[in-house]
Amino acid sequence: MADNQVFGWDDVGYVAEDSFSDFLPEGEYAFEVRDVKFDRYNKQNPASSIPDNCPMAVVQIYCTNDKAKGTVFERLYLYSGGLGRISTFFKSVGLIPADMSADEPMPASFKQMFDRSVTTTGRCKLTVRKYKDKDGKEQQSNNVRFHLPDKAPATPAPAQIQQQSWGNWGGGS
Repeated sequence: MADNQVFGWDDVGYVAEDSFSDFLPEGEYAFEVRDVKFDRYNKQNPASSIPDNCPMAVVQIYCTNDKAKGTVFERLYLYSGGLGRISTFFKSVGLIPADMSADEPMPASFKQMFDRSVTTTGRCKLTVRKYKDKDGKEQQSNNVRFHLPDKAPATPAPAQIQQQSWGNWGGGS
């Protein structure tokens, strides 16, 4: 796959290799996906590796833990450099198995997968990003540092009910 390859909403992506290297120990939250909006990235920073006009999913998640709760908007970009984040997001909410290996195709198009994510739940680690706005004023926002893979045990198969034969109770001959 070429670097910075841009994908369309109807393309089927491939699971990217997870890249958990420098985690922040604080800020683990449970979240629920409340909404997903589809948009395009308007490149304003020439140093950004994200291609201009790249499709992006703006995912609204409601995060909670024992100390805080609130809404965070995460932008997931549909290009080869963004596949790792997209893959871990889908793994976190259980739409693809946590053990799905790199280069396996996802089960549906990006749009279908994001549509399916609404109302799902997962876990993530949040960080605080400090930046200066257009007027030079210091601001802060929450960023999803990474999503934690879904660790729910596989649903056991329903127990087979063994039918017992008690003979012919139908009264026939």
